[in-house]
Amino acid sequence: MADEGLMSNAFQVFMTEAPAHAQAWMSGVPFHVAQAKEAGASREEVVSAVLIGLPAVGNIVTRSLPAAIRAYDSRPG
Repeated sequence: MADEGLMSNAFQVFMTEAPAHAQAWMSGVPFHVAQAKEAGASREEVVSAVLIGLPAVGNIVTRSLPAAIRAYDSRPG
């Protein structure tokens, strides 16, 4: 796996052993960002929420940032 060393062993196992769930988890970012914004979350809070996974998952979590920011900026409000 090209991202080994960038994510925890637990997350690597999740991606390997449950790829359909892992894909659903990754594609759920825009949905959850929309829900957060609708509930009143600021852009900074959304970014912070994405980055909270850094200690557990590693740098790979930053790949979710562009999708999260696009989803936040595309929603009215």
